[in-house]
Amino acid sequence: MWSHPIVSSITADTPLCPTCNSPSVKNGHANGRQRLKCTSCKRCFMEHYRYPACIRNMDADIAAHIREGCGIRSIARLLGIGPATVVRRIRRIADRIAPPISDKGLEYEIDELCTYIGSRTNVQWIIYALERTTKMVAAFTVGSRTSVVLGTVTSVVLESEPVRIHTDKLPGYAYLIPRDVHRMRPYGTNHIERKNVSIRTHVKRLARRTICYSKRSDMLEACMKIYFWYGATRVM
Repeated sequence: MWSHPIVSSITADTPLCPTCNSPSVKNGHANGRQRLKCTSCKRCFMEHYRYPACIRNMDADIAAHIREGCGIRSIARLLGIGPATVVRRIRRIADRIAPPISDKGLEYEIDELCTYIGSRTNVQWIIYALERTTKMVAAFTVGSRTSVVLGTVTSVVLESEPVRIHTDKLPGYAYLIPRDVHRMRPYGTNHIERKNVSIRTHVKRLARRTICYSKRSDMLEACMKIYFWYGATRVM
């Protein structure tokens, strides 16, 4: 008795799933266009989309433009998508980024970067900690320079049992960092001060004397999260 061989719809030309990179199979049509379905995670997708925002690497493109000094509307024009879509994607990308896990026994510098939200009267500070050897940002927050806000950064650094923490002479640090690891010497924050220059160059909303500025604190935090950690930390 002859048996017919089972023919699989998976071929070498079958697109891979954009989520898990598994093979896909054909799954009907939508508006005359071929739909595909992942054999592993069961996600449905198309190989070619009409709207550029649906392209597979769009999130990476948005993150790259943020880190190269482009504002929201600049990104929208360059990528051919709407400004509202850019804002939604930025929030989604930032929500998926997890803070880095720092090794113990390292040396850090902590400093504040001045900016404003909404108007120049609403002065805010980006407070962050920089690991001296790798130049990786261990933690950051946005707010005023009160002990409570500073403590959200210093507490993360102290959890990693650092050998030394360098800061400027802002009085709040003396109450938050143990004296045996705290240093406030001249030139002790040279690395992070140089990092501040790079941040203002690369992040459009932080550049001086510009009409580009943050209207909301959550968008500022999202953009800084992408700038500091996108592609360098694990994704949730």
